[in-house]
Amino acid sequence: MTTGGNDILYGDSDSGDVITGGDDTFVFDTDTSFDDDTVRDAGAGGTQDTLRFTGVADGDGDDFADLDAIATYTEVAGNVIVSIGTDSVTITGIGTGAINSAAALDATAQVTIEVVHP
Repeated sequence: MTTGGNDILYGDSDSGDVITGGDDTFVFDTDTSFDDDTVRDAGAGGTQDTLRFTGVADGDGDDFADLDAIATYTEVAGNVIVSIGTDSVTITGIGTGAINSAAALDATAQVTIEVVHP
């Protein structure tokens, strides 16, 4: 799927969604498989996209620590990959060489992270 504008898009089991355009909110339910999705042009033209992770267990730490307990963050060729189990979200072109947590990803100008507990 490719779309433009200000949208709310849900990652699901249709692997390989590629999403572009506008100030978008991308919703990934950690209780279900969302497979491998790609967000292109995050922050392009001064926009800021939101990655919302739902179903994250509420632990003792803050929301970012709760997400960090189930996610890993890697950078490959300038892209950031957030992996949860066998699922992943790749955000293209926003790598800094220092994104290793939800807080570090949220601190970029291109992406805001939201954590929603069940």
